[in-house]
Amino acid sequence: MAPLISIQPAPSGRSPPLATVVPRRPGAANPPILERPWVSIKAAGAARRRIQRIVTTGVLGGILGTLAFLSAATAAESVEACLSQDQRRAAIAGHQAMPLGKAMAGLKAHVPGEIVRARLCDHGKGLVYVLTVLRHDGKVTREHVDAVSGALIEQPH
Repeated sequence: MAPLISIQPAPSGRSPPLATVVPRRPGAANPPILERPWVSIKAAGAARRRIQRIVTTGVLGGILGTLAFLSAATAAESVEACLSQDQRRAAIAGHQAMPLGKAMAGLKAHVPGEIVRARLCDHGKGLVYVLTVLRHDGKVTREHVDAVSGALIEQPH
């Protein structure tokens, strides 16, 4: 009986194909089979190690990136906890914060543009309005205004 797979070396000077179809003898009951060209064990091991290194690096990079994002988000939330609607009303009624309209008017004098989002947050040292502004030049900035005095708080970049 003839062997099922025949291994043939690649012609010199040419790369071997990834797979070749080896037809069976005429009259054989089995369909043609795929033949893999000869690959040295060292080359196969090196390729396997290279693939493992790429996969491991990608997975570790993804994990580290996710952890960095989550820790930054947690740090931002711990420093700046924004108030609910009922808490905002109570803070304004208790004179712990000025009304939003006054804070917006004070900001527009310093930063031209349209305010697209406004939040009242506890910034650790007191209440702060965090205002997201779409500037006339198309840039979006986040400005902080002291909720008691209305003064613009400079943020380190």
